[in-house]
Amino acid sequence: MGDGYDQIGKKNMMRENREKRRKYDELRKEAAWRRGEGEDEHEAKMDEYTHIIQNIVYARDPKIFDTKNGFVNQRAAFMHENMLDIKNLIRINEERSGGNERFGAPRLPPPKRIQKTRQQIQYEQELDAKARYKLREHDNGQIDRNDKTLLFESRFESGNLYLAQKVSDHEYNLLMQNDINTSGHTQWFFFQVKNTRKNMNV
Repeated sequence: MGDGYDQIGKKNMMRENREKRRKYDELRKEAAWRRGEGEDEHEAKMDEYTHIIQNIVYARDPKIFDTKNGFVNQRAAFMHENMLDIKNLIRINEERSGGNERFGAPRLPPPKRIQKTRQQIQYEQELDAKARYKLREHDNGQIDRNDKTLLFESRFESGNLYLAQKVSDHEYNLLMQNDINTSGHTQWFFFQVKNTRKNMNV
């Protein structure tokens, strides 16, 4: 297959699979309702309150907290996609920078500036506060040195830590971001860790 399939075909395939799954679930529920059986009591019901990930100390994308209840669902976290049309992004960047002027192509206008209300900005700041753990502080403003929680960061080039959950001071669950335009592959681990202690095993 060509590059176009690698970048766009996988995204379309995942979208089609989700649509097929949704239609299958609707048909199954309709058939069970007609038989008067209702939903299977022994089947796990996946809703927004099922399998919630708690004690999150880092999230690369704060929008993951943008849910009705403000919590992160495990299924939503594991099903995140990282699809980009690289060729189209390069083409748009060249057209905006005037790289194609020698061929007589017009230069594209700069992207429109997104206007946000004060409420939108405040809401985004609240989501960002949930996504970054802040060390405890004493009443005088000094950091509590007994707080051994590790501070993670991956918002830099090639960083790919998507989510960090604290189990204890010595155990963390890390979810890596999928490589671009793949269905779940991860070829490297690149992130930053702060607030480490000498002779501390994690």
